[in-house]
Amino acid sequence: MNFGERRHIVEDEIEQYSLGRIPTERLAAIEEHLLVCEACQSRVQEADCYAPAMRKAAEEMRRQPSSGRRVFGLRLAHAMAGVAFFALALVGWEVSRPGIVTPYPVALEATRGEGVLRKAPAGRNLELQLDVATLAAQPSYRMEVVDATGRAVWSGQASSRNSKLTVSTAPLGTGYYFIRVYGADGALLREYGLEVA
Repeated sequence: MNFGERRHIVEDEIEQYSLGRIPTERLAAIEEHLLVCEACQSRVQEADCYAPAMRKAAEEMRRQPSSGRRVFGLRLAHAMAGVAFFALALVGWEVSRPGIVTPYPVALEATRGEGVLRKAPAGRNLELQLDVATLAAQPSYRMEVVDATGRAVWSGQASSRNSKLTVSTAPLGTGYYFIRVYGADGALLREYGLEVA
């Protein structure tokens, strides 16, 4: 997922996504980012609450005779205030919720055979930090997390900075996982082991 220098989806794209108006060529990138970014997920939830309220208010306004529009305007203002209050309350709840914590950092290193297996807690977003200093430099790498059976549970893109790849993933359940790094040509470059308990 490449959003350039920005870390999150811009407000216009959040709104367009909520309304189902994202161009097909951007949809996959946005949905991939939403899989791993709780901040953008919360913003989409807010937009999803706001958009139907506005549609309903606009429909009611079109149905009202012109003499009733003044009263409707007051109702609309009250409805907007209610929606704004709800959105702020939702954001406050998301921020203050005890389960929301920063991603758990995990520094991974590639080993052969029965090397040291890194551990991470189950149910927490993870920030995977992979050392790729010995790999040929590439502008970006495709990443994949697979479970012990080889089933992909997460995938995304990452850019290398200072010979390190850092990506955030959604929470993983208890078990053994492998983090795979692929080159631009699709070749598997590295595999890292991870135990989630």
